[in-house]
Amino acid sequence: LTVGGARIITPNIPAVNGYLHIIDKILFPPPEDLPPLLPSLLDLLEQLPQYSHFKQLLQKYHLIDEIESSEQYTVLIPDDTTLEEYCRAKNIEQLDDISVKYHIIL
Repeated sequence: LTVGGARIITPNIPAVNGYLHIIDKILFPPPEDLPPLLPSLLDLLEQLPQYSHFKQLLQKYHLIDEIESSEQYTVLIPDDTTLEEYCRAKNIEQLDDISVKYHIIL
């Protein structure tokens, strides 16, 4: 007996709410059931103008490829108003590359 092309190795293992079946391969949902691909970081930032300053910094310091080459990442992105207020308070033109990298978790 097979399920989705996988052969059942050990059937009918009792569980609290039913039975488990051990199979010999990983099952994947049909492609049409998968969610659409997420946009790239740059594509997403292009759609969000309130983050344009940080996007420009990511591009200036050549960080987008490094970020997107990672399997998983988190980028903490301040909006333009917050970034402008911070720079004004610190009397700087813009964040340096080290400060921008603090916003990236790979």
